[in-house]
Amino acid sequence: PRIEAIRMDQDIDTIVHEVATSYHRRLAVFRASGGEVIGVLQVRKVLRLTQSCCLDKEGLRALLAEPYFIPSTTPARCTRLETAGPRCDSAMFIRSRTSTGAVR
Repeated sequence: PRIEAIRMDQDIDTIVHEVATSYHRRLAVFRASGGEVIGVLQVRKVLRLTQSCCLDKEGLRALLAEPYFIPSTTPARCTRLETAGPRCDSAMFIRSRTSTGAVR
């Protein structure tokens, strides 16, 4: 499956456009294309910030939530238990060190 994500190596106008036109509430944020996941971004926080003031990459980094990685071999029952509660807002399933699956 294709993951809709943001790359921090893009210019801020491109990032804001991608966030504003996203159909998702949360987006994975990568350091660069195909690179390491550095966080999960809640779309509403970015949109609120763009209306109140200018947004830059440092401000965007401050909004990132730490991603919670779950190996794709984890049974579904265990996955639900691991991601329950306030401890885990978003999770990513990892197929390999360089391949990321769905965002919850």
